[in-house]
Amino acid sequence: MVARDLMASKGPAVFCVGRDQSIREVIGLLSGMGIGAVAVSDDNKNLDGILSERDILQALDERGAEALVLTAGDLMTADVFTCNADTLVAEVLSTMVDYGVRHLPVVGEDGLEGMISMRDVVQLRLTALENEVESLRRQLQEDPQAA
Repeated sequence: MVARDLMASKGPAVFCVGRDQSIREVIGLLSGMGIGAVAVSDDNKNLDGILSERDILQALDERGAEALVLTAGDLMTADVFTCNADTLVAEVLSTMVDYGVRHLPVVGEDGLEGMISMRDVVQLRLTALENEVESLRRQLQEDPQAA
């Protein structure tokens, strides 16, 4: 399975904010949508960076309440690990684990195409395991001697 397949199963929606969006507004978006990161893009196409809960918490820890008046552009990570739609999901997971990131933007020739989270990958794997268990149960019910 590749990133394109995973995005199709979960929906390709990716939440973007502009560089000038306030951190207070970004927190509202993250909380309201139940997501852990947003892409930072002034045109919703070209990826300028990524801003995660972790980035915001670190800023709040270091700067206190004054972090709330900063912008997405101030706190975003500009050097972003990305993948493309044809990247194997196993490779996506390896990148996340190797670099300690939980969100990987999917970028193609036309720009930002989606975002894959660690949660998406875990849910995919869990579903595959559940399907495998169900298949094995059916096989055992049909032919108990196969065990």
